[in-house]
Amino acid sequence: MYNDCTICESCDKKLENFVRGLPYETSFHRVENQEVKCGFGLQGICCRLCSNGPCRIMADRPRGVCGADADTIVCRNFLRAVAAGSGCYIHVVENSVKNLKKAARSKGELGSTEAVKRLAGLLEIPLRGCSPDGL
Repeated sequence: MYNDCTICESCDKKLENFVRGLPYETSFHRVENQEVKCGFGLQGICCRLCSNGPCRIMADRPRGVCGADADTIVCRNFLRAVAAGSGCYIHVVENSVKNLKKAARSKGELGSTEAVKRLAGLLEIPLRGCSPDGL
């Protein structure tokens, strides 16, 4: 058993007990072994985008090789993380669009039009020729 388990204290105790009792190691168990973290990484100011790095931003060297300062590096790292995370779910959007397109071409009925109306509003697509009650 893996008894060393670190989990957010605000999480449900049932979940903590469940994870603690698993017969295999999870990320919650591995946290303890990763206690010493890089100070640059914790601040988000470690840049490894090119082969000239990693650049570590400090007071005596406020810019990386490319000229990026701490704010630029933090923004780049954040945007890359967001892009990577959202890229994992692009198939959900693709399937939704394909299903909506298929329903439109076959003039099929939609179970609920509220989501379509909300999406049309977000994308600023006018709902021309639609009755007030539906699409």
